[in-house]
Amino acid sequence: ISHGGGINGFSTYALRIPEKNVYVALLSNADGGLAQPSFVAKKAAAAVIGDPFPDMKAVTIEASVLDSLAGVYKIDDKTNRTVRRNENHLLMQRGDRPAVALYPLGGDRFFANNSLVSFQFARNPAGAATDFVMEDDGMEIVQPRIGNLPPVQNAAVSAQ
Repeated sequence: ISHGGGINGFSTYALRIPEKNVYVALLSNADGGLAQPSFVAKKAAAAVIGDPFPDMKAVTIEASVLDSLAGVYKIDDKTNRTVRRNENHLLMQRGDRPAVALYPLGGDRFFANNSLVSFQFARNPAGAATDFVMEDDGMEIVQPRIGNLPPVQNAAVSAQ
């Protein structure tokens, strides 16, 4: 059981696991930053119940594999997500928000620092990327590829 929220300079997250007699409440006087309160609270709760989340370790994959995943993916009728290679990892950017670095776990799976969301790309039988898939708290969000990248822009990169 969990809930979070925040406005004007603060954010919160509370989480309860009744069957384990665990309650975590996190209050932050920031509305952004390196780690969201939900991330910190979930990591703390998992450690307390003896089932910690594994540490994510980036692996090296070929630049051509990263390049094959670059493109524009549709979030909804008004918003797209761009994915582009940046050296040995990817940058994803939703609309005009800051870009977030995605690091390879192997295959077409990726992670972002300070996040429990997992990212994966689906491919068609010919090997072309067809979908960007996010998994968060058991919910899978599929975003279809709709095209190639627009010309390069200077994107602010989130420290995440």
